Amino acid sequence: MMNSKANKRIGITMIILLLALVILIIHFSYSFLYLPSHNAQKIREKRMYSFQSLPKSAQEGNYYDTNGHLLMEHGKANSSEAYSMAWLLGYYASDNNHEYKMGLRGNLVDYSYLHLNKQKVGASTFLTIDSNLQNLAYELLHNQEGSITVLDAKTGAIRALASHSTFDFNINDLSTLTKQTAKNSQFTRGLFEKDPPGSTFKIITSISALEQENIPNLNFKDTGSYLSKDGGTKIVNFENKAYGNVGLEKALNHSINTYFAHLGEELGPTALEKTAQKFLIGQDIPIPYLSTLHSKLDVQGANELAATAYGQGKTQITPVHLALIAQSLANKGIMKEAYIVESIQSDQNILYKHQEKDLSKVTESAVIEKLNPYLRSTAKLYGLKGEVYAKTGTAELPDKTTHIYLLAYTKDYGICLSLNHKNQSNRLIPLANRLLQYLQK
Repeated sequence: MMNSKANKRIGITMIILLLALVILIIHFSYSFLYLPSHNAQKIREKRMYSFQSLPKSAQEGNYYDTNGHLLMEHGKANSSEAYSMAWLLGYYASDNNHEYKMGLRGNLVDYSYLHLNKQKVGASTFLTIDSNLQNLAYELLHNQEGSITVLDAKTGAIRALASHSTFDFNINDLSTLTKQTAKNSQFTRGLFEKDPPGSTFKIITSISALEQENIPNLNFKDTGSYLSKDGGTKIVNFENKAYGNVGLEKALNHSINTYFAHLGEELGPTALEKTAQKFLIGQDIPIPYLSTLHSKLDVQGANELAATAYGQGKTQITPVHLALIAQSLANKGIMKEAYIVESIQSDQNILYKHQEKDLSKVTESAVIEKLNPYLRSTAKLYGLKGEVYAKTGTAELPDKTTHIYLLAYTKDYGICLSLNHKNQSNRLIPLANRLLQYLQK
């Protein structure tokens, strides 16, 4: 009897000890394995301790462009790219005395600062950026608020992403930057600002129509105005022009709002939304080590369907996302993952190598083949040089400001140019021609 009770006590004791051991293992795993890798505060603490333990002789890793050109050596920027690369790399001076680490340098700190070789130098990062193209794009912005994005059509590699804001600050005095109160003043404009896509969305509406098994009537008699069915809102064309009998090509050539408002309502919200979702509008799109693109899709509610179909309404998208749309059309309907980090290396060891990734099949290549002649004639009408397909757009924002875009693609590149506080999209044509001249040489 006593043995039975003793065995029972021993069994209970063993179970308690076992449970305690399990709890300790769980606590250890959570505290010392999970949290340091997943909890933002623990990650910051870990980095702080790592930085504190760095030898004074340690040096930040170098950054190179796609051609092997040295952009930044041990934290000091190459002066010729000091401004054009500032937003991307994350600094605001061409020396290492006044730095504001964000952007790529902030995101890659574990490699560039903490992965030291025998010489106590951090890992080097090789970017997809063409520094000559990046410098040109930045020059073309010419102190205007906006962005220029160029993507490789086949791979999604970011060849240029220039951004400019028009607030005043001293590049060698960080305090003048951080004290800025202007809304969105520190945005990398191509990546973060979301606005209605303007008439560039007419490409999506066109594709949605061409995708239908029973293609809706693409002919429309334009009187210069149109009353939307869902809310009775009066829609007019630019400068109140009336174009008479219109087909899809002429509607794209002249960006006829009434045509696309009517076409959108003929398609219905389900069809238009389905096409837009294949272009990942309304979804987050991560760009490794750089950022995440956000967008909004809204075709429901009074007036939204007609407004969205010609590029206004509540739908919002970033300029880099527009460049991805251009890239997908150049790549026969396959949207690639955009990327800017090609590889990270320490001595001869490759620590990271980008693997190409398909994000979405946006439409069939046969649909793009039908659309291309229309966008080609539109580009010609704009005066764009070379074999290029294009559509401009002007977004009217709730605060009464405007945002102009040019979405374009060649067989090799997807492009988006955007400028804020401008209301005539033809301002982008000379900039685009200089960009295309460089890309097509």
